Amino acid sequence: MSGNTDRVSNGEQIRWQRQAAALLGTLLELAARESLPAIAWTVQSAGASLVGQVLSHTAARRREDFTAWKAAITAASCSAPDHDHKLAPGDTSGEARLTASWKHLPILVRAAGRERVQSRARGPGGQHLAR
Repeated sequence: MSGNTDRVSNGEQIRWQRQAAALLGTLLELAARESLPAIAWTVQSAGASLVGQVLSHTAARRREDFTAWKAAITAASCSAPDHDHKLAPGDTSGEARLTASWKHLPILVRAAGRERVQSRARGPGGQHLAR
């Protein structure tokens, strides 16, 4: 660090990431126990936070998967969400967001309302590869 005492040290950021990773382990154990759908998780680089992204194929499926995670996190953390933005049935433009705290660590789970366009891998002859 270049003399700026307002910055968080690298060691402190690593400690926060380790706490978030430990919480992720707890969430994955919960997912296995409760048969929750798999979602993408990111441990943030600053601050002890986790971001979960529900990437299911259809908007209806994303909404169902998001609702399952929301219920599980709320029940397991024994606290109401800090913020809950719902995605209404048929809403394809917005995003559902759940912000909660568990063991004093922030968790954000998101599910986009609109379908995401995914690029398809192509083989040597330009043919689409199966995913």
